[in-house]
Amino acid sequence: MGYWVRRILYSIPLIIGMLFVSFVLMRLAPGDPSNMFLDPRMNASDLLQIRKNLALDQPIPIQFLAWSKRAIRGDLGFSTATGQPVIQAISERLPATLLLSLTALTLTLVITFLLGIISAAKATQWPDMVITLLTFLGMSIPTFWIGLMLILVFSVTLNWLPASGFYDPTLDASQPLAIVGSTIQHLILPVIAFTIGSIAGLTRYYRFGMINVLQQPYILAARARGISPWRLLSRHAFKNAALPIITLLGMELPGLVSGAYIVEYIFAWPGLGQLGINAAFSRDYPVLMGTLFMSSVLILVGNLLSDMMIRWADPRIKRNS
Repeated sequence: MGYWVRRILYSIPLIIGMLFVSFVLMRLAPGDPSNMFLDPRMNASDLLQIRKNLALDQPIPIQFLAWSKRAIRGDLGFSTATGQPVIQAISERLPATLLLSLTALTLTLVITFLLGIISAAKATQWPDMVITLLTFLGMSIPTFWIGLMLILVFSVTLNWLPASGFYDPTLDASQPLAIVGSTIQHLILPVIAFTIGSIAGLTRYYRFGMINVLQQPYILAARARGISPWRLLSRHAFKNAALPIITLLGMELPGLVSGAYIVEYIFAWPGLGQLGINAAFSRDYPVLMGTLFMSSVLILVGNLLSDMMIRWADPRIKRNS
């Protein structure tokens, strides 16, 4: 059996277990989705019928089993708040989440490698000290506070960038370039809030890894042969020092997905995060389970990509697997 097939098969029980725990916790939380349909003119039999229609009268394991059977067929049910099919709601929100997450992930990697190389090359000098100070600040500040401060400074005080939304709603389909420009403007603040914490933490690891690599005998031998510092960093040290970062990035992906929930809610970004939080507030179980399922799939795909990058960076792993 191929390596990637085994990796996918190993991940399926984890996803099922995570979804089951989430399902149980939601059902045990105070409140009842049927309360959304309460009406003073209803009697007890009407309320019981509503609970039966929503399958809330069944034991929790039976409810989860029924949901799982439908999910395997691609049927995630209907929103109890809007009546919209859950799969349709997710498909409408998924592109916005992917745009935000992939943009943030790309910038995180680029800036992490750049700052890590500078910090390691100038270790104990003033550039390293400045980067170290900024990374410690970035790791200590919560994402939601960063988002609120960005809105206060750049949207409310300076009025430079929009505070919420995907693009200017006054634009129509006949203005595609204007829509793209507006989307980029709306994307700037969420991406900054999304990436600061990740960049700060990963830069510290990459700096440490780069310093260790630069002290290896083969690097010292390359220096003795007169190889330029830039070639030494870019061709000899970069790839080996990146291995711990790629591994950490795979473990950080769940945090990136959960961080998207916070950032999307603060900036009213119309993605899965905002959809999931609104569903939690309204006790919309089908939508909430649908967003959790999609988030789990994204985490699985992200971890597989992380494995691919590790095997690319270190061929020894591929030979031994």
